[in-house]
Amino acid sequence: MDGAVTAFAEGDPYYSAEAATAYPSYDPERARQLIADYKASGGNPNFTFQDANSPNNVQYATFLQAQWRPSGWTCSSSSTTSPR
Repeated sequence: MDGAVTAFAEGDPYYSAEAATAYPSYDPERARQLIADYKASGGNPNFTFQDANSPNNVQYATFLQAQWRPSGWTCSSSSTTSPR
């Protein structure tokens, strides 16, 4: 499977070839280096992703954590109950 290069697929009315060529490519090694540099400068890149407690949101948070993990980014998730 090819990685996404824009938010819109080729053929979509909002697709832009210019945006597709400008979009950064998937590079977990470069991401790890950037995170290591940030940590070395005293930064803490880790955070908690907080969203409403619904099955779709929990699935999305799990997906994001899996995408960020190869780059060395630690993210925990927290769900909140939506007010009625």
